[in-house]
Amino acid sequence: MDPAYRADKRTLDEVKKAGGYKAWYPIPIAVARDLLLFVAGTKSWADCAFKPLAEKWRFDFPPSPLKGFGGTKSATPTCNPEAFHEWVIRSGDRGPSISTATTEDCGGKSGNILLVDCADLAEVAWNTAVPGANVKVTARTPLLLLNAPLLADATAIALQAKTAAEERTFLTAIEASRLSLHKAA
Repeated sequence: MDPAYRADKRTLDEVKKAGGYKAWYPIPIAVARDLLLFVAGTKSWADCAFKPLAEKWRFDFPPSPLKGFGGTKSATPTCNPEAFHEWVIRSGDRGPSISTATTEDCGGKSGNILLVDCADLAEVAWNTAVPGANVKVTARTPLLLLNAPLLADATAIALQAKTAAEERTFLTAIEASRLSLHKAA
């Protein structure tokens, strides 16, 4: 997988000393996997490990259909991959993800541009990564990027729109070992 980029006013050493990048609301890998099981339709919202965190942090999740993200707020809430991806990148909630860009034009006009090594990530079909899933793939279904063939074995998880100019959003921390300086301020 091609690298991703992230602008930062801090130096590479400062970011590495901080341990890399973590989401505003970081979630453990097991919770990230569970959340994607819900999104893929193989786990109920009631049994999803992300549910108590979404309630604690007061996220509008599953996303409200009234805000244009899809999903349902019925007695049995649902959220497909398209609605989840829209919520992650467009909602007002600072959620459990880290945004990166797929090009070096990532908003780093006054800061350093760091390269995120994604060589171990590969696109894995939703219905392959999540056994039992029946995700209807459309032009808006985000790519699922994993460092393993199955979600259950992945330790790095990201989503990306199918168009190359979109951002790549990590649901797992971006470890310091993935980072290098692409362009200094």
